[in-house]
Amino acid sequence: MATATGEAVGHARPMSRPYRARGAVIAAAGLVLLGTWLMLARHETGAIDRFAFRVLALPSHGALAAAAPTVVAAAKAVLAVAALIVLGLLARQRAWWDCVAIAVGAPVAQAAAHLAKDAVARPRPEHELVRAGGYSFPSSTSALGMGFAFLAIALARTLPACRRVITAAGALVTLALGLSFVALRVHYLSDVIAGWALGVIVYALCGLAPELRRHRAP
Repeated sequence: MATATGEAVGHARPMSRPYRARGAVIAAAGLVLLGTWLMLARHETGAIDRFAFRVLALPSHGALAAAAPTVVAAAKAVLAVAALIVLGLLARQRAWWDCVAIAVGAPVAQAAAHLAKDAVARPRPEHELVRAGGYSFPSSTSALGMGFAFLAIALARTLPACRRVITAAGALVTLALGLSFVALRVHYLSDVIAGWALGVIVYALCGLAPELRRHRAP
């Protein structure tokens, strides 16, 4: 239906700005992923990886090294429960499409990371404190963990009064999760950065459906 001036009534709201922003985020993440891969193609261990190990890596022996497997297992359980709680809150707010985007994005991010691992075949760092197995680049758990940031964004949208706190918490969890793998010598920092970039691409693409639905609302 249109008015006398030809202006549409009851149709979709303009979508160009959010889609341009999402496209820019995906493009930037793609450049980061490509850059880390090109760095790896030139040098097996770059300067950024060596620096990160000097700053973050835990000693290979001692109480911290011995406790690392138990702490990692407990942290995984806590984060899994936290993710389920947030998904429950989103469902309670009837943010169904956000729930679907996260639920679909998680296995897709992990599968994409494992395909990339097999293609690049980068060995794990030496003296890892937690046995991980498989190849190192990119970090599949970092790609998967980017979901916490997207969960926080979705939850903050439904709880605007706590938006800053929720968004900051999601970012901190994502950052801490990735850097913990460097501290445990399970991944190089470049693996983690590439995993984050891959996660951004996957979750941003999976989030197109809820974005489209929101901006088509009258």
